[in-house]
Amino acid sequence: MNGPIRRVLWLVLGLAAGCGPAPGDDDTAGDDDDTAGDDDASDDDAGTSDTGGYVALDADLFYGAGDEPVRQFAIFAGFSTYTVIQEGTGSSREELDPLDGEDDCGLWRYEAGASSGAVVEYTYHSAGTIAVRGEGQEFLLDPIVETDGWVHYAAYPSDEGVEPVTGLPYSASAPGDDFPAFAADPGAALPDPLDLVAPDLRGWPSIPRGDVDLAWTGSGEEPLSLGLSVRTDDGDTLQVLCQPADDGAFTLPSGVVDPLPAYDMAYLYLVRQGSGTTVDLGGGIAVHVSASAGVSGYFALE
Repeated sequence: MNGPIRRVLWLVLGLAAGCGPAPGDDDTAGDDDDTAGDDDASDDDAGTSDTGGYVALDADLFYGAGDEPVRQFAIFAGFSTYTVIQEGTGSSREELDPLDGEDDCGLWRYEAGASSGAVVEYTYHSAGTIAVRGEGQEFLLDPIVETDGWVHYAAYPSDEGVEPVTGLPYSASAPGDDFPAFAADPGAALPDPLDLVAPDLRGWPSIPRGDVDLAWTGSGEEPLSLGLSVRTDDGDTLQVLCQPADDGAFTLPSGVVDPLPAYDMAYLYLVRQGSGTTVDLGGGIAVHVSASAGVSGYFALE
């Protein structure tokens, strides 16, 4: 549930902090020795290394095949070292239409099975038990160690009936393990809840091409992150990315919608970032603590 929204946040927050993709991710996962081809490493010199971590609080709303959306309040974290083994010489990503700032949209094609040629190694770390605290709330996250060596953190307070609180600043700390100890003061606060008013994604609807008018709840000072993705018959992914002003309405222009093929599992997401904080641990190591609200769902693009 909400996997694509989690993927977006992992890429935006995790890679920025030096945290690599999770093994098992179709687009960027490594093999058993945790090495992977990675377009983001195309411009990095071989031997480049970066260590960092992130803690992310997410308040998400997901529209699936049911009549009503599923709400989820979750916390994720990860710590890793990113090392470029081999420089990239190309890219699996083709820009079809550039993204030119706020209120614009771009279009990209990701070729199935293609790679930039870069080889990146990720070493995953534990920071011990993470404590995330807000007024009247405390969440403890123990490291989850997968058989392939991936170490990560995940907690789902909504499964215990705990609701996210908008504007409540959260702190995050950990005693350290093979990743250093850290303590982030309260500074990550969830933004206004985000729901999609139009189009209505309940029940997996069909939406025709042309301009697609969007409307949503709440507002924010920074632009939203908005994405729409489909797959082609040959397995390539076409992705529209936009940065609409967070003022409640935006039109996905036909110029980026019409080139997309008909697809029964088109995926749409919007993410609103709240406030956050960064802890500098020295030696180029930092931990980013963030909070966001998101809404996502599937529909059939006619």
